[in-house]
Amino acid sequence: MTDNKCCERTKRTGAGRPRDPAKDDAILAAGRELFFERGFNGSTIEEIAQRAGVSKVTVYKRFGDKETLFETCVRTEIGKMAAAFEAGDIGDGRLEARLNAFGEALLTFMYEPKHVALDRIMAQEFSQMPELGRRVFEAGPAQTRARLAQLIEEACEDGVLTCEDTLRAAEDLTALWKGFSDVELKFGIRRPMSPEEIRNHVHHGTRTFLRAYDGQKG
Repeated sequence: MTDNKCCERTKRTGAGRPRDPAKDDAILAAGRELFFERGFNGSTIEEIAQRAGVSKVTVYKRFGDKETLFETCVRTEIGKMAAAFEAGDIGDGRLEARLNAFGEALLTFMYEPKHVALDRIMAQEFSQMPELGRRVFEAGPAQTRARLAQLIEEACEDGVLTCEDTLRAAEDLTALWKGFSDVELKFGIRRPMSPEEIRNHVHHGTRTFLRAYDGQKG
């Protein structure tokens, strides 16, 4: 009887109290701040726990280890890119307008100062953790490229565009949107782009792309 009672108590204790999402949010916020300021190796679980107002045990219990926490922080931030597309008005109108909306949402996200800083951190850290880099790439940029390629494929099926490789075409269009502006931002020789500058970059790139891939030529 005593053993049964002990087992029942253990089960109840194992279930524990409901997980407090506010603590998860606090840990992720602290992790983003420190990881994006100092990088992976420059940040410790102790510092993250202190900034989040929780114990080290709580951080480890919820995220397992520092690499998992870092990946979760990066994935959370990159996930905002998908949310930006969902919130944006890409719509079902003319192709040029849809591509412009896509490009403006993409560049607005990429060129936020915190995301420029994150890009620098990721380039540094993922060279040391290539498998983590692959997972994050597949969860973020690869999905963005695939979504853009889908838009282009639909236009090809409608005879508006002509291309043999929609993924390559998506890469061409992204390069036309960005030009050298992302490189200049990384090197710190360009100030963040205004909404008008982003719009001009994107619209110019889209027009150039549509001329190059025009399905009505010939």
